[in-house]
Amino acid sequence: MNPKLGLLRGKEFLMKDMYTFDSNEENSQVTYEVLCSAYSQLFRMLGIDAMKVKGSSGDIGGKSSHEFHFISDIGEDELLYCPKCRNGINGELYEGKTIVCETCNISYERCNGIEVGHAFLLGTTYSKPFQAKFGSSENVTEFLQMGCYGLGLSRILAASVECLSKDDSIRWPFLIAPYYVSVIPPKKGSKEESVQALAYSLAESLTKISWLKSNIIIDDRTNFTIGKRINEASSLGIPYVIVVSKRAQEDIPILEIIDVYNDKTFFLSHKETISFFRDKTLTYSVTE
Repeated sequence: MNPKLGLLRGKEFLMKDMYTFDSNEENSQVTYEVLCSAYSQLFRMLGIDAMKVKGSSGDIGGKSSHEFHFISDIGEDELLYCPKCRNGINGELYEGKTIVCETCNISYERCNGIEVGHAFLLGTTYSKPFQAKFGSSENVTEFLQMGCYGLGLSRILAASVECLSKDDSIRWPFLIAPYYVSVIPPKKGSKEESVQALAYSLAESLTKISWLKSNIIIDDRTNFTIGKRINEASSLGIPYVIVVSKRAQEDIPILEIIDVYNDKTFFLSHKETISFFRDKTLTYSVTE
């Protein structure tokens, strides 16, 4: 037994696998580039520092392969890359010589990464042994040109937590947070209990904003203190917390909006709160 790396070494591993079949090598290369680009775009949307590097085809074989890594000090893969254009290779391919980027004329640097995806351009490595052929428009029988692609879905979740979280709270990529907003009404029996209805009307108003629909939770455990519920929302990785408490009793009710991911707090009226969220776009990054 050698337990380590927390969530990265779970008992289950969920993969998204994909196989492609093209009529010729040129089309296969185009498919490969399109899918690698889609993977890179996915990681940009998650707002995590990710890098595509040349990898070893290993036992799977094929003409070429690329790996996708989240950059992290706890990553078990060593990567060498150009700091300017971000071209890079897995350290497994390193031959002991100084590597200079052909495009930027800059020496490669080192970092560690957590592998979350892999792409292989297989060519006819498997179609030939299995006699997987197709009839072309010229009535010529040819072998299919294959590619295979995989994303470690459970690994992406675990690596996201490792890369983004703080010691006392989970931070998810914004797009996959369990909820975007937690609304916290006042504690039962407190002096502020009279404004409890404001929390529910606010949540109702916020659900009319398209990107918040079905992404708001009301923490109605009013037997708990506001502080406890704020801490739990933060520890669960909910990006925004709205607190309805003492200042909500003012002539113009003031709400406390906590931007958990960016460690900021705002005090806004009901109208300003609605505008605050309506004017936001669905951010892809933890920092704005």
